[in-house]
Amino acid sequence: MLRSTRRLPLPVAAGGLVALVGLVALVGCAAAPAPVPAPAPRAAITPAAPAPAAPVTSTGGPRPAPPPAPVAAPDLAGFQRPEAPKTYGPDALYEYIDGAAGAFLAFDFEELTAINYVHPSKAEVTVEIYRHRDPERAYGVYAMERPTSSRPLPIGIEGHGARDYLEFVVGSYYVKVLLANGKDPALLRAVADGVAAVLPGTHAPPPVLACFPAAGRVPRAEKLAAREFLGRSFLHDAVAVPYEIGAAKFRLFALRGRDEADARDMVTRFARVGGAPGATPGAAGRATLSDPVNGRVILHWKGRWVWGAVDNPPPQSAPLLDQLGARLAQLPR
Repeated sequence: MLRSTRRLPLPVAAGGLVALVGLVALVGCAAAPAPVPAPAPRAAITPAAPAPAAPVTSTGGPRPAPPPAPVAAPDLAGFQRPEAPKTYGPDALYEYIDGAAGAFLAFDFEELTAINYVHPSKAEVTVEIYRHRDPERAYGVYAMERPTSSRPLPIGIEGHGARDYLEFVVGSYYVKVLLANGKDPALLRAVADGVAAVLPGTHAPPPVLACFPAAGRVPRAEKLAAREFLGRSFLHDAVAVPYEIGAAKFRLFALRGRDEADARDMVTRFARVGGAPGATPGAAGRATLSDPVNGRVILHWKGRWVWGAVDNPPPQSAPLLDQLGARLAQLPR
């Protein structure tokens, strides 16, 4: 069976996105860490002015999502399956992708199904279906492996590829399709379309991505992190998006707490390492922290959301943060 030769990049050091070891868990290469500025004055947390309550689309709280369905190998017209599919759970994933298993496990990987198809032309197509806990985690792994310069393909939520491979994501499933002993890339697309058609789940990207403003945003460069965002064990369920405005390069980010108390806990613990150890954040507010690892961090919070900017954000980031916060407030609870 042909196995994937494309491997997930190793986690980057704090200051970039860490390939995490929990998400939105709503985590490709992160931007190089910005120079750490000189220590800033003791940070002060300023309560935000009262704002109208955000519309609520669910009054009963979040409903637990049903677990992703096990994968059944589909029969594809024009192809044969010479052997039964092979499956690997979290404890055995290293047997199939030794060296990259940790990055998948960080996104709550649950099961890999590897299927081998053979075409009458002797071409072999291997399909690797990685099932994760939820669509955000599956998209997170896809986004981390996706080259920023790649051309998006309309497969599932999104796909990309070359002559000998395709990768895409549908719902909670991240899929790799690899071609061997064949020269017709149309075979790849035929198999990919066939598999995408039978996988359950959403064909829409995580809704939080639409909250990030378009002005200055680097296309298709977002990264998701399940846990240990910015190298901090208490920051989880993160999305970070690079921006370029003039000569300034920085990132906006959003963290989703499990509830309002969890979001405030993230702010409190971040304040301890960012120059305001005695701060007690209210239900909403903002702060500028001096993180000894990540430099100046602008932080906002309200409800279950924490958002901000990092990598020496310029003054132009302020209106973008306001837009981001207003859009996060409109998301369902």
